[in-house]
Amino acid sequence: VDEDSALSFTIPADTFNDVDVGDSLTYTATLSDGSALPSWLSFNPSTQTFSGTPVNA
Repeated sequence: VDEDSALSFTIPADTFNDVDVGDSLTYTATLSDGSALPSWLSFNPSTQTFSGTPVNA
């Protein structure tokens, strides 16, 4: 990932599944320690897409 270059990554729809018919899955994204994503990165749970523009920290 290059700084100051926009990125977008969509998790494929078949990555996660639930064997219980009729259940709907809810998606969230955090860092591995449970804290919020960096301010330059967002996650859209409806489309399972990460997007943002990394900056030089």
